[in-house]
Amino acid sequence: MFNILPQPVSIITSADKKGFTLHSGTTVSPFDFTDGFITFVRKNFNKKVRTHEDTGEEKSVILKLDNSVHFNEGYFIKCENRRVYITAKTETGLYYGIQTLCQMLLQRNGKLPYSEIVDYPRFSYRGFKLQFGKKIYSVDEVKKIIDFLTLHKLNTFNCDLEKYYNTEDREKISEYCLLKRINLVKETPANVVTDNLYYLHYPYGVNSVKDVCDVSVEDGKEGMEMFLDTAFVKNMKALETLIFPRIAAIAEIMWAEKDYPSFSTFVYKAPTYYYFLDSYNINYAPLKKAHPSVLYKHYSALKFKAFRFLKRKY
Repeated sequence: MFNILPQPVSIITSADKKGFTLHSGTTVSPFDFTDGFITFVRKNFNKKVRTHEDTGEEKSVILKLDNSVHFNEGYFIKCENRRVYITAKTETGLYYGIQTLCQMLLQRNGKLPYSEIVDYPRFSYRGFKLQFGKKIYSVDEVKKIIDFLTLHKLNTFNCDLEKYYNTEDREKISEYCLLKRINLVKETPANVVTDNLYYLHYPYGVNSVKDVCDVSVEDGKEGMEMFLDTAFVKNMKALETLIFPRIAAIAEIMWAEKDYPSFSTFVYKAPTYYYFLDSYNINYAPLKKAHPSVLYKHYSALKFKAFRFLKRKY
């Protein structure tokens, strides 16, 4: 079984049928996001993957658009007979399928059993709102944040670019969002859940990963949005430590079926998830810090309240 994050709708594996093994010479269908998959394979497995123009080759990752798929962002994966088939209604669905395939390959060292995965999101709006303090992040830093969203199948980046960037930089960020299948907005829709527990600049003592996992969202909402204000973040390294692993827990609530995840399932997945983050050289809070003791929670809450008071005063 695979520990995919966010959790797919269903996963079936079998040891009785042929699966797929990654080789140098493996091919993949050409899409504008294929280069990212090729880079991932080269970095983590030291194997060269190339694009193919047809689907007749063995050892292939075959991406196919199919209008019969019901969900715009959903996808199907089947690993069989030395090939991987990813089918989706839209290119966004294919892109999400590739993200899942990367996790699968990493967990099984490039050797996948016969597998079938069906997946689609619970909410259509899965957002991340970024508000800048005095320090405005560079275009490359914003692109890195957008990469964080795509790794967790978030689909909306909420940021008022006109307020912070010139025309050239806005165009660069907009183009990158398009490449990464991210919708760029500057206002939060009224029917989107924005709870205090999704404020990622809060320290873990105020908002632990368990607090996030315990959240339940009623039906009828368009989606959810997490929020980070850089006025409370020293630098990109600190930003990554605050985001990870809470973004994973929130992403599972946004994507997976209702009442998932629980804190116990998150703890179970944590080692695999941290290994995944290591492959991207991402800084993160270890589980002990992300789920602190009661004493530390009280200390952290008092410290953060004092910090916010001083920010407002000066």
